[in-house]
Amino acid sequence: MRAIFFLLLNLLLLAATLATGVLVLLIAVGIFIALGLYLALRQRLTGRAALFTPDIPSPPSQATIIEGEYREIKNINGPNARLSELWE
Repeated sequence: MRAIFFLLLNLLLLAATLATGVLVLLIAVGIFIALGLYLALRQRLTGRAALFTPDIPSPPSQATIIEGEYREIKNINGPNARLSELWE
């Protein structure tokens, strides 16, 4: 009778140990799935998927630079400057 009790106790402890291991694995898998979903959503919304992407803007395109120079010249000559005045 005592041997059966210890056998059942050992089986109970084994089941508890396995259940704990499975629970830990499920938590780890859940964390990785949540991280993957977060990165996928971040990629979709911001275009940046990496976790530690610096917030440095990309360099401006040539069109943006030209447009910026045009605005700079236009501001020097006044808001109502004519195109002929801009390119003199």
